[in-house]
Amino acid sequence: MRHYERAKRERVRPGFFGRLLILAFWSLVLFFGIVLVLHYSLDTILPVYHATETTPAPTPNPTPIPAPRVSLRLAGADIIRPSCILIYHTHTREAYVDSPDWRSTDQTKSVVAVGAALAERLRDCYGFTVFHDTTDHEPPSLSTAYTRSEQTLSACLAEYPDILLAIDLHRDSFYVTGEPTTDFALVGDRECARLMFVVGEGEGFTQKPDFVTNLALAESICDYLLAVSPKLARPNRIKAGRYNQHLAPLSLLIEMGHNANSLEQALSSIPYLAEGVARVFYTNHVSSKDAVQTLSLVPQD
Repeated sequence: MRHYERAKRERVRPGFFGRLLILAFWSLVLFFGIVLVLHYSLDTILPVYHATETTPAPTPNPTPIPAPRVSLRLAGADIIRPSCILIYHTHTREAYVDSPDWRSTDQTKSVVAVGAALAERLRDCYGFTVFHDTTDHEPPSLSTAYTRSEQTLSACLAEYPDILLAIDLHRDSFYVTGEPTTDFALVGDRECARLMFVVGEGEGFTQKPDFVTNLALAESICDYLLAVSPKLARPNRIKAGRYNQHLAPLSLLIEMGHNANSLEQALSSIPYLAEGVARVFYTNHVSSKDAVQTLSLVPQD
């Protein structure tokens, strides 16, 4: 009995070779376990690594996408011929610091000379048909000049029905100290008078201006001027009056600098004003009074 029990215990206890086999078995289990762990770990890591390697580098100095802005746009119209423009002056004798009391009956020194320069620039450089009316509307009283300039404008529109835009060119008033003004825009080496657009709402009048379209036109040109120089244009001024802006399809009242500016500074701004007008008309294909009906305020691409 004791012999049996001792033999049983010997069979249960593995010998040297048995222990060697067990060690080999567990070594293999450990080896394959490590291989499996590494396999799944690499499957997880390697795709990320390869993705990083194959991701294209960002484009150097990417072109910025311009933010939308409100401007005039015309849909579905082609330019058949340049649009007709009228330039006139309600306050014909307004002049600059070069003239006594900033007024002059000499039209080579007053705002009329600025209007002549604008008309020439629009004709010669951009091909517009431009009428420049130099009628003196101030006599007998400055306070009633708008009544007479309205009559002039009505007569011009009746004689030339293709006129699309009427520009009433003025110069603004400014407090003069006797010292040379520093209120101008320096564009390159040129001192340029600052411009301002006046847009009337026509309060109290039965026949009102197309305020929304006139304001959009002023803002479009102003955007270009400010791109040339942040000081070249002053903020647009909205006023309750009508300023004859109810007669033509499009109307602008433009203050070409002020009485502390010189005539030369006002003339220096003309190329930029003409370019701004041309950009709006040609970019938006405005060519006739009928086409004005399709003008709308939309974000420009």
